[in-house]
Amino acid sequence: MATLEQRNGWFRIVYRYQGKKRSGSLNTQDQKKADFQLAKLELLLRRIKLGEASIPDESDPLDHLLKKTARKEQKENMRGKAAKPPKKKKLKLTIRDAWQRFKEALPFDSLEESTLKGMSTHVDHLVRLIGKTKALDECAKPVIQKYIDSRSKEPGRRGHNVSVQTIKKELRTLSTIWNWAIDEQLLKSPFLGRKLRYPKYTDKPPFQTISQIRGKIKRFSLTENQQAELWESVFLSVTEVNQVLDYVKNNLRH
Repeated sequence: MATLEQRNGWFRIVYRYQGKKRSGSLNTQDQKKADFQLAKLELLLRRIKLGEASIPDESDPLDHLLKKTARKEQKENMRGKAAKPPKKKKLKLTIRDAWQRFKEALPFDSLEESTLKGMSTHVDHLVRLIGKTKALDECAKPVIQKYIDSRSKEPGRRGHNVSVQTIKKELRTLSTIWNWAIDEQLLKSPFLGRKLRYPKYTDKPPFQTISQIRGKIKRFSLTENQQAELWESVFLSVTEVNQVLDYVKNNLRH
């Protein structure tokens, strides 16, 4: 006959075996677990008495039972861990990694060398401001907006900051790489390039003839940068176009 005792909330079993009173802690405060161990011990004692079970000599029935239970629980835990496949570590696809894989996947001569060179420059700026370790799918709308704000404050050509047109070209490169990654099933979420805030455009000067530009340079004493901006908007007359063609024909070397 075995009974349960509780001391300071912890359960223990008191029982008789081979004419001696014995006791042992169950190391639990759970009533159900204690009742279950009590029932198992009583069954073991009954089977030993009937000759249906045996334990090693000089072994205590309760210790034998608890060790057996512990081994069983350990095996079940190990079996449960083995059943769960280890989680695969997700590879982090950075902007630079995606760009390299994008280039490697391009068909031969599908893009001009100058186009690839320009896109590579765009990627350099994106990596520099967004971060080398930033994953492509971590480039949410706030990250892209921060890039626009930072890039628009950097110096550009002829004393101006980087133009909106340049920033949009850089983000178009990012969008191209992003959409390729989606097609390759490397990404799932779409590129969030809508409703972004850009600085105000700086209007380019209107098209002007050579004589108009020379007149402005003379009248307003323009700086070299201001003159260069005007020359970017030069418009040749029909006569001037013919003069250029004649010059090319007369000076062609091959």
